[in-house]
Amino acid sequence: MSAFLHRAPGIAWDSFDDEAVLVDTAGGRVFVLNAAAAWVWRCCDGATTPRQMAERLTPASERERLAPHIQAFCRKLKDAGLVLEAHVRHAVGSTTCLAPPVLNYSVLGGFIMSDKNLGRPPRPLSPGGGSVPP
Repeated sequence: MSAFLHRAPGIAWDSFDDEAVLVDTAGGRVFVLNAAAAWVWRCCDGATTPRQMAERLTPASERERLAPHIQAFCRKLKDAGLVLEAHVRHAVGSTTCLAPPVLNYSVLGGFIMSDKNLGRPPRPLSPGGGSVPP
């Protein structure tokens, strides 16, 4: 996968500490990402390829070992409809994909994404917050 990755429309997300929660607003799925997976998600900014993600990792000795895992996780994000590929850079500069904080990549089941299906699309939020009544 050598294309630039960008987050798909309709995916709401927020970070909590180093982790992230993604909500597919159309499909009603919720994804919880651990710190390593959340870093990759933030790198899906339209200006970064999976190879460039691996290049930002330090120490350099980890890059070659982790590059295939980053590629595989990016494929999972794409297969889940969370990111899209583009062969043209979408952003003018990446501020979201800087070198990651010290993360434990030693067991690279480290890129964890759990998927919860809500069974129905979430209700839209009202302008003042809270759910719109059904």
